[in-house]
Amino acid sequence: VDRTPGLDEVLSVAAAWRENPASVAASELRRRLHGQIETYLGSQAVLLVDHPGIRVEELLGRTSEILDALLGPNAAQAVNDDVLGQLDWPRPVEETYP
Repeated sequence: VDRTPGLDEVLSVAAAWRENPASVAASELRRRLHGQIETYLGSQAVLLVDHPGIRVEELLGRTSEILDALLGPNAAQAVNDDVLGQLDWPRPVEETYP
């Protein structure tokens, strides 16, 4: 797993998580996503989206929702396309965009 900071490290761990979702990479990805949410959206956003035992898929979905609420639908869509889309996670139907 790549130890570089920021989005690159999240994407690196996400690749390992996609290969084996039940591996330690899931907790590492959750930890790194938590850090990115706190860095870019603040600690209050972390309180809204994260809780003990949350699955990575749920954390990604909640992150998508908070982006929509904070940035508006157009900017959130851009972030989803440019960043979260790189994570290649299966979104539930209600979280997909037309």
